[in-house]
Amino acid sequence: MRSFKTFVLASCVAAAAVFAGCSGGATPSSGAAAALGTAGAGVNALDGRHIGKAVVPNGRQIPLRPDRRKSWISPDIPQGNPRLLWISDFSTGDVYLFLLSHVPSAPMKLKAVLTGFNEPQGMCVDGLGNMWITETGSNQIVKYSRLGQYLATLNDPDGGPGGCSVNPVNGDLAVANEYDGAGPGELLVFPAATGTPVVYTNPDMYQYDNPAYDTQGNLFVNGCTGSNGQCVDQFILSELPAGQATLATVNLAGGTINFPGMIQWYAAGNYLAIADQECNGPNNISSCIYPATISGSTATLGTEIVLNNSSGSQACDIVQPTINSISGKRYVAGGDYTTYCGGPPDTAYRWKFPAAGNPTQYNAGPTGPGSVPPPAFVSPWGAAISTH
Repeated sequence: MRSFKTFVLASCVAAAAVFAGCSGGATPSSGAAAALGTAGAGVNALDGRHIGKAVVPNGRQIPLRPDRRKSWISPDIPQGNPRLLWISDFSTGDVYLFLLSHVPSAPMKLKAVLTGFNEPQGMCVDGLGNMWITETGSNQIVKYSRLGQYLATLNDPDGGPGGCSVNPVNGDLAVANEYDGAGPGELLVFPAATGTPVVYTNPDMYQYDNPAYDTQGNLFVNGCTGSNGQCVDQFILSELPAGQATLATVNLAGGTINFPGMIQWYAAGNYLAIADQECNGPNNISSCIYPATISGSTATLGTEIVLNNSSGSQACDIVQPTINSISGKRYVAGGDYTTYCGGPPDTAYRWKFPAAGNPTQYNAGPTGPGSVPPPAFVSPWGAAISTH
């Protein structure tokens, strides 16, 4: 799975009647979890991994298959359970809630399916355990309680919201806009997660993918450089230091990131975890995570942390995994878009961290007659864990 710029710009022209969110005038998704799916039908070339280039590996395209059913929430979700894994599915417009057992080898149990989102992508958790979800199709960021109840909506004034992160110091919400109309993207910061955002840009960046706050409120964002109005797939990392107004480039040392994935501050290791969606070289689809030690304006990569699937092979495309620590047990979890590589069914995984390797838990989604909605993953994307 790759970025959206090529897809969104094309679909806004060719299918404006289907995707009302392309113009930023979509109806707020405040009732999405209780309504029918809203994403348009059809097939879209949004997985072109080389943004701005007419390249789609193996001619693969990602279908939009909106789940038209109503939301389903199990009545037996433990109120105080600190392990609720949320995973978004861009294609179906669904968000899944899984209960993670304190026993690492126990099954991941599906406890809710929230439907009706308009191309949900990134997810991040605030200090109360509430979940923010970016909707690329509607240019909005919606807020839900940890048990799946709608709380609020923020409007993205420019469009293309991707990843998000909440400042642990003051509750600000950072959102990475992958594109801004027909030009470069930007970093948005909503003070106290409300109102109108403050916009930050780095002239060296073209595409903005995922933001991440550290424990001190310093804000990082990854993406790629650009030329002639196109992303050229050269990874770039920027930092907005706490209390400052300049988004500046952070130099990368000790290795190479081939295609930007998740970034997240890992407090237990005091480093920035950087995911690579092509960790074995350009166009080599496989997922891994690198620890990056930050010193001044330089991020130094450490040893690759490999993420395997249930077959023991390196995972295909884990777009936005999440790292967490509960009761001293640290792990990473996320959805693997394996059909992108022609592999086994798309699956939600949990691995030990920073050891990673083979997963300790997984769930490919409910299938077969009598299963709860929806049938299965189509394109699992973002992931976050509510621990309150």
